[in-house]
Amino acid sequence: MRVIAVVGSASDSGKTGVACAILRSLPGLAAVKISPREEAPRVEWGAGEPGKDTARFAASGASLVARIVGPRDRVAEVWDGMRQRLAGAPAVLVEGAGALALAEERFTVLVAAAAMLGKRPERDQRLAAAADYIVAVGAPPEGEPASGPVAEAARRGVPVLAMSVGTPDLDLRPLVEAVRAFMGA
Repeated sequence: MRVIAVVGSASDSGKTGVACAILRSLPGLAAVKISPREEAPRVEWGAGEPGKDTARFAASGASLVARIVGPRDRVAEVWDGMRQRLAGAPAVLVEGAGALALAEERFTVLVAAAAMLGKRPERDQRLAAAADYIVAVGAPPEGEPASGPVAEAARRGVPVLAMSVGTPDLDLRPLVEAVRAFMGA
């Protein structure tokens, strides 16, 4: 099973908007939201309440929607129980950094909100190192173009697509083409 991991530099970085744009462009993908919580891990199937990320995934065309709730270090064990149900989709879009713990073949999209970069440097560095593609949202903080995790990833050849804050219809065609190539479509 192939996984398109959409991870972000922080909450409200734009992950769900990017995930929904990918889902609209590539019909038939399944979608899973990872919600880290310090409670027993569980899986919730279906779109859930209106306005929630899972409902947005369903409205964007996901063929199957689920949410994993629980500790980050237990995502992989919950995922094992989900595999069979997700197997019919051409790929599974997983939103949340917990996707990096999955053993599946993965294409990782980092949504980097410029205003948040630098607040958690170790996390920023880890996510940028795992990225196959970066969507940079907002104006970069002072000094970011020459240094920092996004600039380092770009120097090693990771494509970076710059987006304005509040863009209603994200034009992610280059990213969608990269995901399509990853899927072999």
